[in-house]
Amino acid sequence: MSAFGDLMKRLRKERFLTLEVVAKKIGSHKGYVSGIENGKVNPPSVKITRKFAKLFGQDERLLVLMAWADKAPSIVREEFKEFVLALSSEPAREAFLWKYFGVSKREASHGKKEATA
Repeated sequence: MSAFGDLMKRLRKERFLTLEVVAKKIGSHKGYVSGIENGKVNPPSVKITRKFAKLFGQDERLLVLMAWADKAPSIVREEFKEFVLALSSEPAREAFLWKYFGVSKREASHGKKEATA
């Protein structure tokens, strides 16, 4: 399973695009796009990821992080995936900060953990 690949497949299908059309638009082959969607190949280069971002109207930095999250070392892979998810929404960011650092958004923005009574 690949979160990036799953997202690319969902975005492609939502736009009623074929593998062939996406491959042509990013300058690749349909077998490669299929491999990305199914997690069978390594994450695409930043250059290709930027093309996906442009094609699907997505944030390129977030897509690059998402593409490589699946290849992070196993010891930190799940945390890295959660981190990438946290970048995409305020509630997820709050939960991530609390879970891993024990701080709220307000505390994090002030650069220190507030003392509790």
